[in-house]
Amino acid sequence: MVICLFGGEAQRMRCCADTIRMELLAGVHCGDEYRILSDDPAQAAAMFRGLLERHAGGEAHIFYLAERAEQLALLPEGALRVCFAPEGECDLRIPPDMPPEQAGQAMLTLLDSRPHRAQACPI
Repeated sequence: MVICLFGGEAQRMRCCADTIRMELLAGVHCGDEYRILSDDPAQAAAMFRGLLERHAGGEAHIFYLAERAEQLALLPEGALRVCFAPEGECDLRIPPDMPPEQAGQAMLTLLDSRPHRAQACPI
């Protein structure tokens, strides 16, 4: 399952993801980090999109912290969208005053309610 956090300050989104990352055994990728995959930006984006697509239907979880609106185009169909801003299409909206632990629990609740919840996979 791909869980995309967007629309907020990078530090806050990272903190919220970290509260449940270990429980889900999920990796975390931020913003343009994927550009290290290739010297060619288009190829790097394609490789990262492929990584996200493999997680979209799989059993492992991955967090992507999108720092800019255009990065949302990298998301595969079915990605869980968690928005930290008052606007934007999403599956879950996190209010600005919600503590990270509570935001993490809200994400877990949403994951539990999805029909085909991916299970954390052992390392």
